[in-house]
Amino acid sequence: MKDLNTRRHTTFIFSTHDEHVMAHARRIVHIADGRIASDHVADGDEAVA
Repeated sequence: MKDLNTRRHTTFIFSTHDEHVMAHARRIVHIADGRIASDHVADGDEAVA
């Protein structure tokens, strides 16, 4: 998926509470009560943790 994201500029959206899945993301958006609670984008190739 990271390769597709880089080569084809494809976005993948996951809904998860799994920290292992989130550890691979470049961007994590937390939603609470239907509103964006936080939006974190990693710097460069750094994964969000």
